Amino acid sequence: MTVEQWVSLASHFALRPFRWMARSMHLILLERFMNIFVWTRVARAHWASAAAALVGAFAVIVLASCASSQGKVGSTQVTPTTKGSVVEVILKDYEIVMPESVPSGEVTFNITNAGSHDHNLEIDLKGTKRRLDAALKPGETHALIVPLSPGTYDVLCPMTGHSALGMRRKLTVTGQGGW
Repeated sequence: MTVEQWVSLASHFALRPFRWMARSMHLILLERFMNIFVWTRVARAHWASAAAALVGAFAVIVLASCASSQGKVGSTQVTPTTKGSVVEVILKDYEIVMPESVPSGEVTFNITNAGSHDHNLEIDLKGTKRRLDAALKPGETHALIVPLSPGTYDVLCPMTGHSALGMRRKLTVTGQGGW
């Protein structure tokens, strides 16, 4: 054998353990890659399930809060009486819930604060303003009696900044009342 053949043979046997290690490293890397690939597919599936559950829970909460506010705090109907009309008004945080129109005459506004902040109700009678004497604390209800003639009136919460945040609306008074 020539020297070159001995060197080739020696290098072949000398590198043989390293070839085995290289082959096993490739298998280990492939196995790890497959585990990561499988794990990420499982993780994606779990994230998708978690996101779907979160959206479902949010929808249930929104629907439950809508359902819970209807009928429990009071309706927003106009009830005719011998003296005029009674109107239920619900003040939520930055929203006034009340009918769009009422008949003319003496109107009693039963105002309930269903929000978490102090609120009040003010009606602009074309120059004079009528409102409750004191702000309503959360959960309180008070009555405001106002004689109204046909027309359109501004209704708002006079607490600082509340009307700018949405506690403002128009009230139409029709000529159907006895005033």
